[in-house]
Amino acid sequence: MRKHRLLACALVVAMALSMIPATALAAGSKTADATPDPISYDNGVTLGKTATGTGSTLSKNNETTVTLTVEAPAENNPVIVEFVLDATESLQLYLEYAASATPPSLDPLTSFVTSMRDQLSNKNIYVGVTVFSTEATTGLEPTLAESISDAMISELVSDTYTFAAERVGTNVQAGIRTGLANLQNSTIAGADRYLVLVTDGGSFFYYNDAGSLIGKYNEAGDTPELVSKTLDEVRDSDGNFTAAADTTFEQAIVSAANEVDTIAGTGVNLITLGFPYYKNTSRLANLTALAGNFVSYAAGRSVSSKIDIDVSSTTELNAAVSVVAGTVTTIIPAGAIVTDVVGEDFNFVSVNTLRLTVDGKAYVAKKVDDTTVEFYANNGDQTPAYVVKYDAERDSFTWTFNVPVLTGQKLTLSYDLKLDGKRSTVPGKYVLPTNETASLTPDPNAQTPESLPFPEPSLSYTVSKDDGGYTPPPLLNTEDHFAYIVGYPVDYYTGEKTDDQTKMPVKPQGQITRAEVATIFFRMLTDEARNEYWSQTSSYSDVSANNWFNNAVCTLSNAGIISGYPDGSFQPNGKITRAEFATIASRFFDVTVSGADAFPDISGHWARQYINEAAAIGIVTGYEDGTFRPQKLITRAEAMTMVNRTLGRAPEKDHLLDDMLKWPDNMDTTQWYYAQVQEATNSHEYQMATASDGTEYEIWTELLPVRDWVAFEKAWSDANSAANPGEVVR
Repeated sequence: MRKHRLLACALVVAMALSMIPATALAAGSKTADATPDPISYDNGVTLGKTATGTGSTLSKNNETTVTLTVEAPAENNPVIVEFVLDATESLQLYLEYAASATPPSLDPLTSFVTSMRDQLSNKNIYVGVTVFSTEATTGLEPTLAESISDAMISELVSDTYTFAAERVGTNVQAGIRTGLANLQNSTIAGADRYLVLVTDGGSFFYYNDAGSLIGKYNEAGDTPELVSKTLDEVRDSDGNFTAAADTTFEQAIVSAANEVDTIAGTGVNLITLGFPYYKNTSRLANLTALAGNFVSYAAGRSVSSKIDIDVSSTTELNAAVSVVAGTVTTIIPAGAIVTDVVGEDFNFVSVNTLRLTVDGKAYVAKKVDDTTVEFYANNGDQTPAYVVKYDAERDSFTWTFNVPVLTGQKLTLSYDLKLDGKRSTVPGKYVLPTNETASLTPDPNAQTPESLPFPEPSLSYTVSKDDGGYTPPPLLNTEDHFAYIVGYPVDYYTGEKTDDQTKMPVKPQGQITRAEVATIFFRMLTDEARNEYWSQTSSYSDVSANNWFNNAVCTLSNAGIISGYPDGSFQPNGKITRAEFATIASRFFDVTVSGADAFPDISGHWARQYINEAAAIGIVTGYEDGTFRPQKLITRAEAMTMVNRTLGRAPEKDHLLDDMLKWPDNMDTTQWYYAQVQEATNSHEYQMATASDGTEYEIWTELLPVRDWVAFEKAWSDANSAANPGEVVR
């Protein structure tokens, strides 16, 4: 039987739209590796780049999906955070506790430690606590944040109250000195170190050069009125702090400022969280000003800071710890840029194929124009988290990070490439790098910006025929009209199991899974194509040899017809969208289209190009309002219709056979899908006829037995593999 007009027209369109000169691709010496190992760098970043293909072989449709990964594994980025906490009256700890013998209703110390435990858990971050009043003590040795229990926090708070009650007065210098020593003495290998100073800046005690504790607290001769200098007034001409202070309060703050300066050069990063020192007490105005001078000075020497915190507010305390969490977990700062230049053997398909995920969550893509796509964490966000801009002249793009990459995060950016031209017909192996260069620049504004290269995946194909050329076999069996859908073995009326096909539902309005779609197309391959592309292995994380759909998924992946997701999964049990189905169907044809979109609602969609191709060859149509609705889950009736069109089948309800299999949920001949369902579920001989309007349709001439797909697939499995994995099911 001859192929009918629809398929012939599709091939003509494909030829007309894709007249790209054949390119003779020279075989390179580089070994092809579609999945090279990621590269880990000293800054804790791991960069990966892979290309889809079976092994390292370019798929037969000449397309590949390239995925860039930027990852900051927590195990590569240990951090020690030493909180140095002011445990005196001004932090509302000691006096309230002493007066009531019970902790205050809002305990800032508990809030700080609990919040940092919760915000830093599962990040490979160790938390230590130093508390200080007149002197300082270690309240908590560096402990994994996720391991800090409520009981440990309670014990820390109780010990701190006792410690503060026995020591009246503040020694900021002591807190910094003890906290810094704890950090420097830690034996946690390779850890970044942060000292978080939490204070109001007021200080009445310090250590002299001999190491003796010096200070007064509310004693005659050192009253608040005598404090008159600012921090700048006790600097010398070189900017160093001197002893030119008249009161112990001034001298203590000078000593604390000098202690801040000792942090520089130790490799420890300072973070300052400051709250006001008796802000509303006019008698202490001079002390408040000088304490504020110190907090501002420490903040200026810090990698990040937050001051004027209201320590009576849980929200403010949590926000302060969020500043710490954001700082210590940042591995790549905002402003980083990835540059990727596409390999000369490939063309970047379209910005519509760009997909971005963060920790497995797909970000919302908003196409600005044909060169730029913005990605948002949520639809309501006003500012894009990432921007990807394509440069057609260089066939490259830049991926700009408007937010930092945090420890434990994994970002993936995927896009599609297509072979530039046709495959060579000259025998040999052809190795095709998918990129010329790809690199991450963490800080483009640095005086000497550092660029970190990604690995370079390559794909290959082999022309092995001795006759000097090779033509791939036709993929689809468009001659034999075998049934490829069978009914569900459940009585439509009673719900009981049944072998009576006349009672089985076919569920035209039900949904269909990705595995079921793969199985349908696997059944419709030509024997030659099935033999050519047969495979029982794949790289998908959720497809294994014992799955009933394994043969279908692996073979169609090998043929380049189906592909998985950026996270390496196939999601076989996931429902399939109209966009995904159109993409699969269009890959059976070598067609490229340009110009206006076929539907008004596909602009910016990742499958836009595939939908346009499927529409151009008549596989898909839109709804009455002209839309395509790409994200709508496809029904089984829609799937059967698209498969029929892909195979070139053209059933007509008035030219079927009365003794065909009929289904209890497909008896209404007025439904648009009636004939399409019958076509998909009945094996038959046919003749083609032409209507007065030139449309071709089928006239069924004889019914054939429904093919036993279980036996059929088992025979192929037996013939093509020794292990015969996978249970073949209907």
